[in-house]
Amino acid sequence: MSEIDQEEEVVEAKPKKSTGGKSIVTSIIIVILLIAGAIYYSNTSSSPKGSTDKTVVATVNGEEIIQAEIDDRFTQIKISLEAQGADTQNETAVAQIKSDILEEIITSTLVEQKAKEAGFSTTKEEVDTEIQKIKDQIGDDATFKAELEKASLTEKTLRENIETQLTIQKYIDQEVDTDAIVITDEEIAAVYDQAAASQTDLPPLADVSEQIKAQIKATKEQELVNTFIDNLKAEAEITRN
Repeated sequence: MSEIDQEEEVVEAKPKKSTGGKSIVTSIIIVILLIAGAIYYSNTSSSPKGSTDKTVVATVNGEEIIQAEIDDRFTQIKISLEAQGADTQNETAVAQIKSDILEEIITSTLVEQKAKEAGFSTTKEEVDTEIQKIKDQIGDDATFKAELEKASLTEKTLRENIETQLTIQKYIDQEVDTDAIVITDEEIAAVYDQAAASQTDLPPLADVSEQIKAQIKATKEQELVNTFIDNLKAEAEITRN
């Protein structure tokens, strides 16, 4: 697991709702940051204050990825990484983080290419809806603008990123069949027993079975999406310089 990813506890006191395919796609392809309650959709767009390094570090089916994209992404997620305990002053750690960022950009670029080839797109109204959800969560426009500033983003860039995300999600939803996923009572019990072996204050299985089921479903969804993306990569022309 990379520095960017975070592990979740197997069982918590409060049950969680299943995230569904779209949330899984978002978590795999695009880094989602919770910065003071604001949702930041990150992609390959650079910020107005960003790096100017035009060195080509990779290509995806002929489309170039430059160092500035990686540097800008690192700047945008640095605060969140530090909050997770990452050492952003350590050269080795930073190199690994930036390597992870490059792989995420490669994946995002490739899937976006395929989504557009398949004819998927996102309307302004759909983007407006997502922007309004973010503003509703934050509470007011002033805080929304402040959080964008903290993330070195403009609303224009955020809109572009959300448009890309929604387009990718539509494509993945069509191509990856998560409806056929089956979760048995035995699987749920096995996860609970594993957690019980190291935790003494667990609620009864009946109280958390739906939460465990949702977590197992999310894991299986992620595995399906990972396999799909691996197949796309195997067929793509990807170079890393």
